Amino acid sequence: MLDLCQKQIFHLWDALCNPRRSTMTHPSIRIIRDEHMALAAMLRSLGMMLDRGTSHEPEVFFDVVRAMLFYID
Repeated sequence: MLDLCQKQIFHLWDALCNPRRSTMTHPSIRIIRDEHMALAAMLRSLGMMLDRGTSHEPEVFFDVVRAMLFYID
């Protein structure tokens, strides 16, 4: 039989792994998930920027890359 602490941990883990199944997600879990999605999108965009290269305006390219790295930091 699970004690109360184990049940809470199981519920939080289930909410993290199955966000659509949980109807009432704890606000902290929602915040972590949202930040994770934002960071993942930024990293994908940074990879696309680096693949594309500097092209015609290197100053603009490096300004954008610098801003992305600042956001990640």
